[in-house]
Amino acid sequence: MTNHDCLSLPLWRRGHFLGLLLVLLATLPLVATAQWWRFGTDAGEPVFTDLLFNQIPALDAERKLELSRDDLESGRVIVRGRAEIGEGRIGRVEASLDAGVTWIEIPFNERGLFAFEFAPELDRLYPFRIRALSTTGVSSNELDHALDLTVARFSARDMVALAFEQLIQRYAARDQSGFMGGVADDFVGNAQALDSALSNDFRIFDAIRIQPTIRRITGQGGRYQVNFQFERQVRSVRSGELFRDRATSSMIFVRGPEGYLLHEMAAPLIFGLSDAAELATFAEAESTGAEVIHVDADGGIDKRPLGAPRQPSAPAPNGLAITNLRVVAADDILLTFRFDFPRDIDEEAERLGLNDEEYDELFFRIEVLLEMASEESGPWTQIDRDQVWDKRIGNVDRAPGTRFYRARAFDRLTGEFGPYSNVVRFP
Repeated sequence: MTNHDCLSLPLWRRGHFLGLLLVLLATLPLVATAQWWRFGTDAGEPVFTDLLFNQIPALDAERKLELSRDDLESGRVIVRGRAEIGEGRIGRVEASLDAGVTWIEIPFNERGLFAFEFAPELDRLYPFRIRALSTTGVSSNELDHALDLTVARFSARDMVALAFEQLIQRYAARDQSGFMGGVADDFVGNAQALDSALSNDFRIFDAIRIQPTIRRITGQGGRYQVNFQFERQVRSVRSGELFRDRATSSMIFVRGPEGYLLHEMAAPLIFGLSDAAELATFAEAESTGAEVIHVDADGGIDKRPLGAPRQPSAPAPNGLAITNLRVVAADDILLTFRFDFPRDIDEEAERLGLNDEEYDELFFRIEVLLEMASEESGPWTQIDRDQVWDKRIGNVDRAPGTRFYRARAFDRLTGEFGPYSNVVRFP
């Protein structure tokens, strides 16, 4: 039957014919080359399915990889990976540190796993190339994973501090594209919302001046939290009025192939104020009650204590009070918490006459934020969040040793935070 014959059939016959065709295809023997159907690659061409530089993924690096001296292992770069082929066998794996002028043969095992290492000079650029060849001489494309490798003499904390300062500079310069280039793809709080909030900030504010002072940078393993104080000045485009504030806040940066990227932000925000409820995923406890700049849904600017409601009709603080926090289940891996909360979603929905869509909005509006510390006096770090209405926080990773926990509620609509709960020590 020709394509024309098939297309000329009635719709029900055509669907029957296509269904039979799919059944026949499904019954054909599955071949090992199925995973190699990708653009530019056939089953006989080697590909790299893993590539790490001292545990830093580089398979999708965009032509640049910058390590810090802290990333080195005993002063060396260790390149690990895996080469695979659909049909045939891998015969050779080679790498170059000089853009292909000379090649280093790398030993590999029968599964295609390989590793080699070298001692780099700090701040020197290494044009890295890697290729695999089949036993029949078919080569992977060495430019697929070509990148410029450097090992900076800076420490990881220095690189985090530099990434933080660059965000401040780009924001003050209204360089939205450059700013978003410093934001992780998996930014917690919705990267698209951040991009939109920056546009609103630049429409609402003028004469942006932010003077930050880093207090401490903590973390390890490619994830660092920057705690900082800031003094800020902005001018309202609408009224011409100047607003100034000062407070303490935090941001979290994560390791990317090209440096450290913004991953998470605490309230009070210094970026994206026009959508604070969407972007702030935890609160800086030291700034509770601090007078900071807020932006309302209409672009109006005011200054009020962090956590204060935007509207007089917003729930009173005790309406967001979480009390009697306790651990109700624990094993070697996970913890489950229960708490008391004064509001009931079903009662509120019935009292307000909410439809299903409005009910869902109310359900997702208020969240519980769980924080953990090694000492009862802090510092505290947010470790989980969930909807508050079922009065439960489950599947919390259990940290080794004794830890302290506390929780508070957050109203995403008004930007209001409730008071902290009691502190729970476990075990």
